[in-house]
Amino acid sequence: MIKGKYDVLEVSRHIINYSWEIGAPIDNLKLQKLLYFIQAQFMLVYIGVESCFSENISAWRYGPVVIKSYNQFKEYGSNNIDPVDKYIDVKCDDNSIELVDVEFLDNEISGFDKMVIQSVVDFYKKSSGTMLIKETHVKDGPWDKAYIEGEKCIITKEDMYSYYFGRTVNGE
Repeated sequence: MIKGKYDVLEVSRHIINYSWEIGAPIDNLKLQKLLYFIQAQFMLVYIGVESCFSENISAWRYGPVVIKSYNQFKEYGSNNIDPVDKYIDVKCDDNSIELVDVEFLDNEISGFDKMVIQSVVDFYKKSSGTMLIKETHVKDGPWDKAYIEGEKCIITKEDMYSYYFGRTVNGE
């Protein structure tokens, strides 16, 4: 089993802010495809032992989607997502639920892992979301293997690793 290092929302916020920093802001469609390629890159760097985030990647009609991230930023539609300087967190205990404004400090992800994430964003910065859809819809690739129209399907980390790196996870 490949374990994720970070929460996908931390990764998404970093991608969004970095995209603005390099003058290549992104919409939610592109964010979802970047998350897919970042996940694959992490598994290469960490030799299939760790991935960037723990959340599943779903196979939707227009490519890979991390539902938690998609839902967080879907209000932007096809517009560029604004830089993130704060976000709302939910604090729960046995008696109450509270919404709290949290300043985004971008300090959860290690410096090396930020470099891995940024290298993927840099590589795809001139690619449109539509171009990235085509790149994820490769015949016999992880999305193609998982996608069934009208079904809720998961692209497994193991399938991604095996496809992109020609290896099986854990030597199996």
